[in-house]
Amino acid sequence: MKKSFGTLGENLRNQLNADIKTVLSLSHKDELMADLPWIADSIALRNVYTDPLNLLQVELLRRFRESPENPSPDVEQALMITITGIAAGMRNTGLVTATKKISAVKNNDKFDRTFCFAFLRYHTRN
Repeated sequence: MKKSFGTLGENLRNQLNADIKTVLSLSHKDELMADLPWIADSIALRNVYTDPLNLLQVELLRRFRESPENPSPDVEQALMITITGIAAGMRNTGLVTATKKISAVKNNDKFDRTFCFAFLRYHTRN
């Protein structure tokens, strides 16, 4: 890995931590999604399945980049499978569920503005 990538990763993690602190400060909460345990549970369950796919995808991308002019068909197929699997996991636990919940909550005038930040934080973490 290039040293600049490590620095970039560190900067991104620091920025994420600063943003989380800001959201928690503004929302007067101790943890993200404290008012939304249903989605936190859903994401935790999803991560059990998608985290290994993310790690596998990193390795497959490394192998693909070794010879992009002449990629292995097996690597390409496996890469497509990981993309499909991760997308399915995101679709099944994320936006569709969140959109339904937002609509239901908005109709009762109890919309929690911190939900958007918490939702984005958990869906961009992986």
